[in-house]
Amino acid sequence: MRLNECEEVKATLQEHLGINLTVVDGSELFLDRLKGINEPEKKRKIIGETFVCSKIPPLPLAFILLHS
Repeated sequence: MRLNECEEVKATLQEHLGINLTVVDGSELFLDRLKGINEPEKKRKIIGETFVCSKIPPLPLAFILLHS
């Protein structure tokens, strides 16, 4: 995400929809997997695979809504 984008999205969802998100920082995981990779296409593949198959488990929407 861009600088401060995470905080902005979280605040907007809280303010307008009453959703209280739990934010997980996955930057270290992504940066570790991209270390030493210079080719843009390889980076895109790694980012996509990491996003889809991330070890950071997403919370189900029901959990998010129940805990808002």
